[in-house]
Amino acid sequence: MFRYFREADHAALYKKFRHPTPDQLITHIVDYITQQICVPLGVAVDVGCGAGQSTLVLAPHFTSILGVDPSDAAIQEARGSNPPHNVQFRSHSSTRARNRETITVRFKPHWERMYLGL
Repeated sequence: MFRYFREADHAALYKKFRHPTPDQLITHIVDYITQQICVPLGVAVDVGCGAGQSTLVLAPHFTSILGVDPSDAAIQEARGSNPPHNVQFRSHSSTRARNRETITVRFKPHWERMYLGL
């Protein structure tokens, strides 16, 4: 079976051409979580973080944030972006994440079309 983002060049291209996470979306997420859970915001997990773009824009709002992705190449790209001290990136299955206040997954309609044939 073909797996995307295994190769470093593919992960680098994805990072380069992926649309940035809109500031308005980050504000909405942080405001909602702050109202629902606690202040200050503790630990967050960005599942399917890829090269870490969304992880990095969420980082200022949390004590710590973990970006996880099954692609080693994507995680290497993320680590190469000089993440702040409160950000970690790990390559492993998203199903292992536990005991976190927030888990974010940025929806990718193109993946749905590809995998579900839509």
